[in-house]
Amino acid sequence: KDQVKTVSRNNIFVSLPGSDLMNAMFLRAGSTILTPCRKVHVVENSNEVRIWFQAIPNLRVYEVCGPMDVTFEGQASILNTTAFHNALSMAVSDWKKR
Repeated sequence: KDQVKTVSRNNIFVSLPGSDLMNAMFLRAGSTILTPCRKVHVVENSNEVRIWFQAIPNLRVYEVCGPMDVTFEGQASILNTTAFHNALSMAVSDWKKR
């Protein structure tokens, strides 16, 4: 109940991919999701975004997945903070226009 209440109050939701991202289903229309890609066995975009969130109208999704945006050492993901900051700035700018 508290998670639903907290998430539904957000306009921009930043989350790791995977099950962490599933609370985004409680975002209100016009919200934005920002998430990096991940590496399981290969580098992949979020299944949750592809299956669930791309189909929801009025919900923007930004995945930080470019070759210079995220690097991997073993199972660790190393996020380029400049790329993430740029994606977040775009998400905020886009959200303000709505």
